[in-house]
Amino acid sequence: MSGVIDEYGQWEHCNVCGKWVLIQNLGYVKPDADSPYGTDICVECAGKQIQAGEVQFDQVEPGAGWVTVYVKGEWHVFNNSR
Repeated sequence: MSGVIDEYGQWEHCNVCGKWVLIQNLGYVKPDADSPYGTDICVECAGKQIQAGEVQFDQVEPGAGWVTVYVKGEWHVFNNSR
């Protein structure tokens, strides 16, 4: 990772959408055949990929600020940090 540090903390890129995210709000998709080193991911991209079936919920290591909720047979992820 090569991020930026400012008065708010350390920022890194989401490897899916390219958005800058505070490191405590950045999750990680575990390595698989398509991505042998894993993928840093923001909560919005993780939620979209989980809902689309592109990744399984248990493949994602959530960021420290994330909240996960299981509703009507589906996992949802939210950013609880302010």
